[in-house]
Amino acid sequence: MTKAHELMRKYNIDLLRKSSHRNFVSMFIGSPALRHHREEYHLANLLQKYYFVQGLWVSSYVLAKEKMGRVFEISGVPENVKIASYVYDFVKNTIDMHWRRYNQRGTLNRYRKTDFAVGLVEGFCNKLSAQKPIPSHRGETTTALITTEDPMLGAYMSHKYPRTRTFQRSASSQNDQVLKHGYDIGKDLVISKGIEDRKNSHKFLNE
Repeated sequence: MTKAHELMRKYNIDLLRKSSHRNFVSMFIGSPALRHHREEYHLANLLQKYYFVQGLWVSSYVLAKEKMGRVFEISGVPENVKIASYVYDFVKNTIDMHWRRYNQRGTLNRYRKTDFAVGLVEGFCNKLSAQKPIPSHRGETTTALITTEDPMLGAYMSHKYPRTRTFQRSASSQNDQVLKHGYDIGKDLVISKGIEDRKNSHKFLNE
């Protein structure tokens, strides 16, 4: 994982050093809903902090409810958007898999799954933030640039969405023990390599 993130950093550093025009794309990830669980917001923050994309919650029609809801949209260069989308799907599948094992008796409700999922995402964030810088062949380190924003991407977002607002979701109640169990799994999480089939759907491969 450390090597993969180092390659991502080097790739994006090269992009930032170039003054030429870059093409950006936008993509919905997840499903439109009237209300999203708290872990979705934590996962959205993870993608923006560590995977070189910017995102916004935008209006989208929820067909099953016949009402307007919201969905998370990420933007960036195509390569980064593709990776961030893959990470989102991988983490979501990992949450579901480990939650089924953790709650195999079925005694915990959906609120506790949110605690577990938030813990897992935050544990994974902690692992990423704790990565040590890896010197390049020139003796340089690039860890500090992991949170550097692309000014061209910022301009793209400002042009596409000139009016935005911020909001926060807080937990009404939280089970710290369940959250800690999720956190312990997240801090050891490894993103497996992926391939695409002919229909462009992701498959997961173990590293």
